[in-house]
Amino acid sequence: PAGANTRAQKRALSLRTAAGMANAVEQFRRWEADVKAHVPRAQLLVFHARDGWAPLCAFLGKPVPDAPFPHVNSREEWRTRVVVAPIVYWAPAVLGTLLLLAAAAALLYKYVL
Repeated sequence: PAGANTRAQKRALSLRTAAGMANAVEQFRRWEADVKAHVPRAQLLVFHARDGWAPLCAFLGKPVPDAPFPHVNSREEWRTRVVVAPIVYWAPAVLGTLLLLAAAAALLYKYVL
């Protein structure tokens, strides 16, 4: 929300904290319940990708394709994108900075101390 300026408010909105994640899940569940309460059942599909083509195609009145249902954004893909990729991206900069600091410390020790 606008005006989330206290530390507690920011923490509650951050997905990096347990409180923030719990808040996001609760808001999603309220939104989902609101959608289910207001959208006519015949016009609403609560779809889970793990269910594959069948419920989606039945809802749309289309035949089930011969191709397998595309499963993208698996846990492993998500982990790679969210956890591993930033490490790979930032590692050279962090290592370079550490090397510069080590060199500066060595020079400082040799010539000043």
